[in-house]
Amino acid sequence: MILVTKSSKKRNPSAPNSPKPYSNANSPQKPQTTAGRIPQSHRVITTSLINRNRELIPTYDKFFETFNSIGNIVWSDVFKCLETRWTIYRALYAKLQENSIGIIPDDAMSALVKVTKETEYYDNVSFALFFAAFCDFQANARHYRQLASYFVQSEMSLFAQRIATISMEGLDGYLRQYDYHPQPITDVENVFLNEQKYFALPLVKVPFYEAGKFFRTRELLLRDGFAFISKQEIIDLVTLKYRGKIQEIIKEMGNADLMAKVPTELHPMLQFYMDNVPMVKSISEKGYAQAECSIEEARESLGMFAPCAFSIYRRFKREKHLKHFGKLQLVLFLKGMGLDMDGTKKYIDEVERLDKDAIYAIEHAYGKVGGKKDYSSYGCVGLMSHNRNVGDCDGCIMNTLKFSKDDVRNNLKDLLDFRGVEGNERESIYEDVMNSVDAKLPMQACTKLLCLLNGKAWNEEVPEIAHPNNYYRRFKKMVNEKNRDSVEKLIDELKMDEEEIVENNEETKKEVKMEIEERKDKVEVKEEKVSVENKMDES
Repeated sequence: MILVTKSSKKRNPSAPNSPKPYSNANSPQKPQTTAGRIPQSHRVITTSLINRNRELIPTYDKFFETFNSIGNIVWSDVFKCLETRWTIYRALYAKLQENSIGIIPDDAMSALVKVTKETEYYDNVSFALFFAAFCDFQANARHYRQLASYFVQSEMSLFAQRIATISMEGLDGYLRQYDYHPQPITDVENVFLNEQKYFALPLVKVPFYEAGKFFRTRELLLRDGFAFISKQEIIDLVTLKYRGKIQEIIKEMGNADLMAKVPTELHPMLQFYMDNVPMVKSISEKGYAQAECSIEEARESLGMFAPCAFSIYRRFKREKHLKHFGKLQLVLFLKGMGLDMDGTKKYIDEVERLDKDAIYAIEHAYGKVGGKKDYSSYGCVGLMSHNRNVGDCDGCIMNTLKFSKDDVRNNLKDLLDFRGVEGNERESIYEDVMNSVDAKLPMQACTKLLCLLNGKAWNEEVPEIAHPNNYYRRFKKMVNEKNRDSVEKLIDELKMDEEEIVENNEETKKEVKMEIEERKDKVEVKEEKVSVENKMDES
């Protein structure tokens, strides 16, 4: 919406109370001394007074020059600034994927992302080093796209966090780098803006000719030669420009062999961060990390399998055979658990002897043959929308649109039997889970099952299961916490027993000491008696 204030009469510049139209600062103006007129300083583009020592948004225009001075910094300071930026990357990436793992509270995040003149240099250092590590095509030809996209996404999230939390004063100074000249809002204009109901405050005041790009969306307010634009609209435009700037830098310097400019002492540290990017992406996007898992652990963890994976394996054990998509879903689930390719082959071969085609399918799923694409296991949304072939068992077992209710009930009963759940607890879990299944809420049903099997209360605030491997990881974490509590309780009991033994030993020592003293006294009395008798005999 464009609101333009107009007057029915032609304005008279000499009128004492008429606002003077915007005029160029270079054009000659007569001095205005008449009372009531708006001062000329309010109509000329001026530079706002900004305390840049308080907060600023780095532009990294000359970050390439930072490599020349990195060798003069104490390594502990370099590690500190790298670790701070890495923490921000992980937290913002997790927040972007709407995953609660690793998210830092807003107050703590605001303090982490804030940059002042004192910390600007170290912020440039961490940016330069991560740029060299993630965006050097010559050093990372194989994983270049993955690392570069992660860097751009993380930097854009960091930029958005900084510009969203910065004050209007700090934003005013930053906008001047993009050819905007924000002006101070007068008291009269502030009253006028507060009366407008169609614009979200705060608003940024810029000269009319700088707001041309916002006419297309019609989201600005015009008054007396100035445009008042929503702060968020300005931020969105600047964010797009910043993304283009980062991508242009990567395009220009991607082949510059930046790692050669980094001191060799820092290479192992940067290699550590590069190796951790795939793990961070998997934690944030899927809610689990592909940690190592032994085949013995996979055998013992069947009760922790997600209901869909448990259903497939149950049928696999019963029929000694699976069709392609069912076996593929099981293989990718085992891969998501952290089982390596050889372990998966052995795990499948224990039930059905692997032929040449089955071995190739497993190797293809692990990205070793064919197109060598590293496949990830299917998420809940993909499994719910998957259409099964006749006689296959892949998909979401909690989805009654794909499976019959009898299949869902039988699988749930088998899972409860395998877990050894009996009596009233079994009936309660069965009814609660089936209520969600009947309501066509399969992810809620899995979440309920996870909580109730581990003795946890379920409510709507509990994050829903969105991935079969997420179910397994959360189940394993709950079991570990329960085992840890049991171990701590056992240790406390052992400490109490030890203290009791020590107390008993002290009492026993006292009794023994008293008995020794008594015996000693008896011996002394006996010796005295013998001595007296000897003297009497001598006399």
